[in-house]
Amino acid sequence: MGHDQRFKELLRHFLRPLVERFFPEVAEHLDLGNPEFLDKELFEDPPEGGHRIADVVAKVTSREGEPELLLIHVEVQARRRRDVPARMFDYYALLRRTYRLPIAPVLIYLRGGRSGSRREEFRVRLFGREMLRFRYDCLALGKLDASDHVRSEEALLSGLAALMDRSKVAEPLRLRLSMLDRIGKSGYDPYRKFLLTNLVEVYFELQEDEVERFETALAIPEFKEARKMATSHVDRIMEEGRKEGRQEGRNEGAVLAKQGTLLRLLSKRFGTLPEELVSRIQGTTSIEALDAALDQVLDASRLDEIEIPGPR
Repeated sequence: MGHDQRFKELLRHFLRPLVERFFPEVAEHLDLGNPEFLDKELFEDPPEGGHRIADVVAKVTSREGEPELLLIHVEVQARRRRDVPARMFDYYALLRRTYRLPIAPVLIYLRGGRSGSRREEFRVRLFGREMLRFRYDCLALGKLDASDHVRSEEALLSGLAALMDRSKVAEPLRLRLSMLDRIGKSGYDPYRKFLLTNLVEVYFELQEDEVERFETALAIPEFKEARKMATSHVDRIMEEGRKEGRQEGRNEGAVLAKQGTLLRLLSKRFGTLPEELVSRIQGTTSIEALDAALDQVLDASRLDEIEIPGPR
């Protein structure tokens, strides 16, 4: 599943908190408790014509109990394209023609866009007169301050903060740890936690010189939940690799990553490691055994309290 597709999947699982947080004027008119997601393919001239794909279309009810559609379109371009307002109107018109229902259109920029939250419009003028004005709500995630949203009680914002502005953040690595920690402590189920963690892993990339410092920081007891999220994300990706027929390569990569993390954490906490212990870790290919050892690092006060099996 590609990065952009993963974000669309996230929209389906976090529709209510996202709309309530960023589009409160829309949310106050809609009952978002039980949305029905509709087919995204909207044919312009069926069956011969081409088609366009809207990102998320949910059938909901208004507070008065009437059916209504919520259209959420996602733009991933780094720069705001001039044709976006026209395309938003096209999506609206196609949905209106197909379903004959009121529609609440929303646009989210993953990159670029103007300001944080605003309204945009598409206008058509002819002979000096305005013939059409179409308005929709818009959110540019990259214009929001990441540090402000990580502190929210809603874990969704900790994931989305990876897409927000981090230019004023003094300690980026600590911010990244805080994001994962907040996600881990949330009450969401494992799959929703994975979707949020994936945002952090994909959109909050680490530089080469930051990777080791980040993995070392995962040993701090304060960020125990962050380490669980980072580990579970690797496990989930590996599982997807198995399903796609890439088990052997991903297994090897995951084992090497876990071995390296374990060695760095142990060295950070206990100093220079015995050669025999290093060899045992490098010879351990069981992901379960490596995970168990990683869990023990956080609580162990002595090196001999950590159980590390031999090669297998």
